[in-house]
Amino acid sequence: METSDEQRGASIAEELESRFTRVLADQGYDLIDVTFRREQRGWVLRFTVDRIGGGLTVDEGVKLSRELSAAIDADPRLDHMLSGPYHLEVSSPGIFRTLRRPRDFERAWHKRIRVQWEDPASGKGVTSVGELERYGDGSLVLKTEDGQVLDIPESAIRQARLEPVLPFGGKK
Repeated sequence: METSDEQRGASIAEELESRFTRVLADQGYDLIDVTFRREQRGWVLRFTVDRIGGGLTVDEGVKLSRELSAAIDADPRLDHMLSGPYHLEVSSPGIFRTLRRPRDFERAWHKRIRVQWEDPASGKGVTSVGELERYGDGSLVLKTEDGQVLDIPESAIRQARLEPVLPFGGKK
């Protein structure tokens, strides 16, 4: 069950994502996610952004942080919604990018991903890693590293992310 802080954060994040998705796209950026949650240092408003075509630079992140802050401050409704102090962060999704929207999965076709899902037959949580062969029609098809082909219902997916092989001996 969500707490009132979680509900407030989710509601505000949804509003901000709706407000800024098109604005950022018009500037050549893809708004991947927005979160607003209470952390140890207080409320944190986090925009996860990538340049369309990939590769957000640090300078672009700084620029976007300033622009988003100014846009929020200039909109009395948003400023009121975020009443109280908060930290604003702009970050890149990184190489282990979370996949949550259809377009995220579409971009990940034929890439190595990790999927945490609930097996409908057993009700148990499963983690599978493999190449995304297909996404759509309510499921994804994953070819695992041992050659198994899994058809995972979209409704069973708890979390999915890119899982690239790193050439320097890190995660596989």
